[in-house]
Amino acid sequence: MASGDMPVLASVLEQGSWSAVTSSADLGSASVWPTFSSSSEPLEHGINYVWRWNPARMGLVPEHGERIVPWWRAVALSGRRVLTLDVPFTPFAGVEGVVEVGDWGPHDPWIRFQSRPPELADEIRDDPGMHPYHRDTAPPHDRPSRRYLARVSEWSCRGASLRGALAEQLIRRERPDLAFLVFTETHRASHLLWQTVAADDPLLAGSQHDGLGHALVDVFRSVDSAVGRILESAQPGSRIALMSLHGMRSALGVPTLLHPLLVHLGYATEPHGRRLSVGDAARMAFAATKEHSPQWVKTAWRKSVSPAVASAVAAPTALKAYDWDRTTAFCLPTDQHGWVQINLRGREARGIVPETHYAGLCREVSEGLMAARTVDGRPVVRRVLRLADQNRGRPPLNLPDLVVHWEDAAHNNPVRIAGSGIVSRPDGRRLTGKHAYEGFLIAAGMNPPAPTVAGHRLHEVIVGDAPPTGGRGPMV
Repeated sequence: MASGDMPVLASVLEQGSWSAVTSSADLGSASVWPTFSSSSEPLEHGINYVWRWNPARMGLVPEHGERIVPWWRAVALSGRRVLTLDVPFTPFAGVEGVVEVGDWGPHDPWIRFQSRPPELADEIRDDPGMHPYHRDTAPPHDRPSRRYLARVSEWSCRGASLRGALAEQLIRRERPDLAFLVFTETHRASHLLWQTVAADDPLLAGSQHDGLGHALVDVFRSVDSAVGRILESAQPGSRIALMSLHGMRSALGVPTLLHPLLVHLGYATEPHGRRLSVGDAARMAFAATKEHSPQWVKTAWRKSVSPAVASAVAAPTALKAYDWDRTTAFCLPTDQHGWVQINLRGREARGIVPETHYAGLCREVSEGLMAARTVDGRPVVRRVLRLADQNRGRPPLNLPDLVVHWEDAAHNNPVRIAGSGIVSRPDGRRLTGKHAYEGFLIAAGMNPPAPTVAGHRLHEVIVGDAPPTGGRGPMV
């Protein structure tokens, strides 16, 4: 905005105010949308990732967010018309008065492209057509080519333009009192092109950025232009809220240190010998095959199957194999932080840790992880969140017990941990941007909100005292 690349957002800010948004991104990136949509905090809604730990089955199940009831359902039931487009990790409201489009241009395909009413999906396929992301189901796993990264920028720019056209078309036709529209293009492009705006960051040394020019800024320009098109279709006097639930910052892949650290510290034990079941042996062999497959094989596989099939195949190996009778703490799969689950008696079906030892074990595991150093003396863990501290000392039911935030040293390739023999390499090194914990809100046409707004309270700012029917609904 300051450089003039986003004049629409700048003009809205001139008419309104800026607030910081505090989110639950410090727990997990997938928690921020359920937190906003349900107007409740993660300890209540229990969603933090695309996989959910099922303690009764001692395994993972896909997360479909069926427990989430979006707050705009109540808005529709009060008699106002609502339009939503591509709200992540949120099921449809499913009531009269809400026109809903999901997974049209998702960053992370969740279910499938669908709409309510159902026939709207066919209309969208004809005009304006499908989002370019549907042709890009599987980005390269580790080191994407310059050609691919340029295509990410091109498709994101094109997708933002199409999104603006679709939103304008739907708003003019449906005349909603509340329109809630999500631009996924800034998210995906920032994950893959952050090096083009932070090339001097030592963490990103060696990342592909030459020849890409202003690839990421171009995406933000396209989004700004599309927002302008949407606002032109809004009713005069509309309330406007432009927001991001979290930010972005530099990264280089996802650290894979947590499992070997927990094994080294004696909390997690892998099955072996006679304690290794046939099922565990097969899973471990399959996981090793996947891990050591060439990048082109991983990419070709993900391109050739649907998200549902990919999820079904990934499920058995997303979690490491453990000897549950000897494991007190283990790690869950993640996309940014490290997540530690305590094998708690009475919660986990094969739990061995008495509840009286829970708090002490959480503290002990945290201290052990915080003490880990690379061979040249750098810490790899920045902090460890103990969720029981936010839950009156009680173990959480649907969230991990500990959340590990990594230092930059954990992104080294390789990472060598002093005194352990651990040599680890980050996964998914195509990711040069990761989620930061603070977002923003630009609000205009309404009473200025507080300087800082919590993610689960944003609905209060957006709806406010909007009239119950017709005219002057808020725009997002």
